[in-house]
Amino acid sequence: APLSKAIDRADYVVGLPAATLDALGVADADALLAHIAKQRAGAMTVVRDVKGIKRNIDVQQYLRAVEVGAGHQQLSRAGMAGGLVPLTFSLHLPGSGGARAAEVLEALLGVSDPSARMVRTFMGMGDLTPMQLDALRALPALDRGAPPVDESPAEAATRAPVVGSSDVASSVQPTSPFDSTPGE
Repeated sequence: APLSKAIDRADYVVGLPAATLDALGVADADALLAHIAKQRAGAMTVVRDVKGIKRNIDVQQYLRAVEVGAGHQQLSRAGMAGGLVPLTFSLHLPGSGGARAAEVLEALLGVSDPSARMVRTFMGMGDLTPMQLDALRALPALDRGAPPVDESPAEAATRAPVVGSSDVASSVQPTSPFDSTPGE
């Protein structure tokens, strides 16, 4: 089976420097939380331009979770330090199409090409990585074109709250250092 059948989720942690927060007009993690909640309340569409062909991407339908203030450990493990405010998010990855991590960040912050450091902390299916072949083979065959269990990606995105790190524990699962790579 193709590798894409073993991947339906990717988690990222983003480190935002003070200059990016200043450009957004936010002073701290609490203000960033409010800014992102406001962004999520509106349309979360970005324009993808590939060789002059422009497409609108509805980021909201792929976004599963967003958490402001969680991810310090993953940033540190990736060698990123220096007063970065962490932001984590989780994406649903369908068999085809989807949103890129940089597009999600653009939609969440409301600015294109923000200055930030990004690390992918997980890519796999459920809690399994593509390297866990025996466990993946034991799963029932999945229809990659269907939304997960009784809900569309858009429905799941609307119920995924924007939270601060004091509200819930981080959902980002640490993986091996070989899985932590810069974002797309």
